[in-house]
Amino acid sequence: LLLILTPALQTGYSMLVQARLRAALEQEMAGADGEAGDPQAAGSAAVGGLVGLADRVFDTIDPIFSRAEDDPALAGEGVPGLPTREILAGPARIIIEKADVDAVVVDGTTVRHLRRGPGFYREGSLPNLGGNVAIAGHRTTYGAWFRHLDRLEPGDLIQLVYKGQMYNYEVQWVRVIAHNDWSVIDPTGEHVLTLTTCHPPGSSAYRLAVRARFVGTSELPRGGIQ
Repeated sequence: LLLILTPALQTGYSMLVQARLRAALEQEMAGADGEAGDPQAAGSAAVGGLVGLADRVFDTIDPIFSRAEDDPALAGEGVPGLPTREILAGPARIIIEKADVDAVVVDGTTVRHLRRGPGFYREGSLPNLGGNVAIAGHRTTYGAWFRHLDRLEPGDLIQLVYKGQMYNYEVQWVRVIAHNDWSVIDPTGEHVLTLTTCHPPGSSAYRLAVRARFVGTSELPRGGIQ
């Protein structure tokens, strides 16, 4: 019974966390802070407690049905030889219309981070810093945010919302790489975006990598992005 229910529980958990993250992003973009006594803040605290409980449950369940090496980041928080950068300053959002991706990006690629959404490699850069901005995401579990990255082709648009700006990237290439090939997130002299996920779906035999070049920023639409 647990085996049958686990995929649904994983998806429900990820959707709940993403809804909270999206609300935080919208609040930041609106420049509003929740008040200590307001009912929404109390409700948010209750949901936060539920998420914390779910984290502990999945910490127990995941090793039973999943291998640690199936995580698309594989190396967790430490890729040998690469330094980490400053902490993410507020929520970010990735939008890839061609691949049906619209998710808030968390800061980190541990198992817990990637349950909640796509995650910035801390060995990579951030949109406002230039360099190689690298993001990992699940392909078949916990929201499966990067399930359709294989649809992407050169010229397709990828957008990142961060610190009130829309960062636009144009896909250069999509490649299948070895599961332990970390060269794709090495520092670069130009501003690029790199996405990674497992390949083929449900397997960690290889990884799928997408590289896109930065083509400029644009103002966010008034009223935010729907």
